[in-house]
Amino acid sequence: MTTEERLEQRCIALESLINSIRNYYSNEETSENQKSFIETVIGAAIWYLPHGKDYWNNKVSKAAINRLKDSADSRLTRDHIYPRKDSAKKLLTEDLNLKGDGSILKELYQTELGKYVLVTPEENRQLIGVQKNHDYGNWEDAYKEANIELIDFE
Repeated sequence: MTTEERLEQRCIALESLINSIRNYYSNEETSENQKSFIETVIGAAIWYLPHGKDYWNNKVSKAAINRLKDSADSRLTRDHIYPRKDSAKKLLTEDLNLKGDGSILKELYQTELGKYVLVTPEENRQLIGVQKNHDYGNWEDAYKEANIELIDFE
């Protein structure tokens, strides 16, 4: 099975899962703890969608570049510019017309949800607390607040 086929099949499954749980998620009797758990589960599913260099937005932190200069074996981390839990909330709350055929989710994943930058592992941990303070889509502000300088990598 190709990566593309795996992505398509998983997007179909994930759209179906989101559609089947959306009413429960939006029910006023569903607690915030339960909603948070559902967001975590959907966010984890997003993490398991195929990803590769095509999803890199060609941005890397200055610290990551410096680390690579010191040691070419340095390990960098892919940081999704849209945190998975926030992406899950978007999928569960916005009227995205998910048909269950995977097409809408696949497009969103390829253009938005799957996009990442390269940072150091320390910067990745630093971002966790900061990203919670920013609205979905304001990812650049989160990096600035965390004092992470991103540069374009050609």
